[in-house]
Amino acid sequence: MNVSMLEDCSFQMDRLGDTDNPNRKTDRDATSELLAHPEANASNVTLLPPPPATRIRLALEQLEGFEPVEDQFRHWGIKFVNAIALQPSNPRFGIKPGVTVLMGAPKGGTVEVTFSHPVRQVVARVTSPHTTMLSACDRDGTLIAQDEMTVSKSGDSMTSLLPSRELRVRSENIYKVTFYTFDAQLIVERFQVEF
Repeated sequence: MNVSMLEDCSFQMDRLGDTDNPNRKTDRDATSELLAHPEANASNVTLLPPPPATRIRLALEQLEGFEPVEDQFRHWGIKFVNAIALQPSNPRFGIKPGVTVLMGAPKGGTVEVTFSHPVRQVVARVTSPHTTMLSACDRDGTLIAQDEMTVSKSGDSMTSLLPSRELRVRSENIYKVTFYTFDAQLIVERFQVEF
């Protein structure tokens, strides 16, 4: 199934990047970059597996502030657990005003994401005052990939920006990822998935 067929299947998405670029790859096997919009009511949407090598970025900026995030991206087979959308006002997060991120809530320090279809890669930028892990599991719950942002306590002050880094896990058949830190809060932005 190619991307044009997907556009006919009730997925809401936009291509990212310069579509007029003559050097842009249009090969069917090239990774497609798509913007996945949230759906207010995705319960009646058919969950078709995206074609291989499809890469999406979730349009978190279209979520409302303090909106619990769970099924808004279900039409892509993506479900969140323990996540809330917000626009951080604390300058220590280093987030520009108006940028929407995900934060672990009601339980701080963790955000879980499950996938109806296997994915090959998950990438997101994480900000937290403490060491933060991104773990990926297969359908059976077996750990198959992990990335970590290590934080040194020596440079931490109440006026400095909180540590921030892109975390990435890559493996075949990822069905769940978990972002977690201990004794602290974390925020997740620029969430991308590759099928």
